[in-house]
Amino acid sequence: MSNSIETVSPFSEAHDDERLVADAVAGDRGALEALVQRHQPWIYNLAFRMVMVHDDAEDVTQEVLIKVITKLSSYDSTRGAFRTWLYRIVANHVITMQSRGYEAAITEPDAYYSFVTQVPDEEGDGSPETQLVVSDLAIGCVMGILLCLNRTDRLVFLLAVGFDVTDVVGGEIMDLSREAFR
Repeated sequence: MSNSIETVSPFSEAHDDERLVADAVAGDRGALEALVQRHQPWIYNLAFRMVMVHDDAEDVTQEVLIKVITKLSSYDSTRGAFRTWLYRIVANHVITMQSRGYEAAITEPDAYYSFVTQVPDEEGDGSPETQLVVSDLAIGCVMGILLCLNRTDRLVFLLAVGFDVTDVVGGEIMDLSREAFR
């Protein structure tokens, strides 16, 4: 991923994805690269939030991108926006993939609680280091509880809260009604 490319949310409406798809399908490698560069960070971020391990998230991202690239010619713009098609592939992949990362170890609240009880219960000294540890533990608790959700519910939560995806777009991606996504 190049640092010179501006990251624009794929969930915004201001994209020329359909033109890039058409050009990529016609053999334009630059269009394919632009499409990948636009969506790869978002796919990675979603994958990371599902598995919470960098290497596993990179693997998931690559698996999804291979699926997208090999199926790109099947995209039909008359059936919906490219981002909906793409992120439905992402959603289906992360929902059906094998357990990885922390997800494989933490499958229910009791497993996570047993991990948390191993953390020493001492009064902090108020130092910046202790405050960082407390902050990390709080974030870890939220992540642990997220891991206890089934993948579909976790993905809906991550799309809505982590990516500010609207109920309209989220419903399209997850193939749910707006109300069910909310």
